[in-house]
Amino acid sequence: MGVRPMFEVPDGWVARGFVFEVETTSLEQPAQVAQAFGARRYAYNWALGQVKANLDARTADPTVPPLAWNFYELRKAWNQAKYDVAPWWRCTSKEAYASGIADLVAPHCRIPGVVKSHDVM
Repeated sequence: MGVRPMFEVPDGWVARGFVFEVETTSLEQPAQVAQAFGARRYAYNWALGQVKANLDARTADPTVPPLAWNFYELRKAWNQAKYDVAPWWRCTSKEAYASGIADLVAPHCRIPGVVKSHDVM
């Protein structure tokens, strides 16, 4: 594997970065925070797996219908699948899973020239 080129900020742009530290106030909170971030990552990976499986299936068979890459459709699919793929889903806020799916679709929504499923209607 080669070295990834360093990102250069275009003229006129401003690059900013933020780091936040979560200070817990009880002994239970570190585990709860870790659980929420783990749930978020799990939903992200699950949704990514769905997208990749659909792309692979469409490569093998072009008649396979495309999967909508928008937040609404992926979250709807998550809500139908969560009982089987994550039976412990009730242990964490539903918004932890939703934010993982939102993290996956956010970059896709910003790619120039990409038609989003809600733009097709």
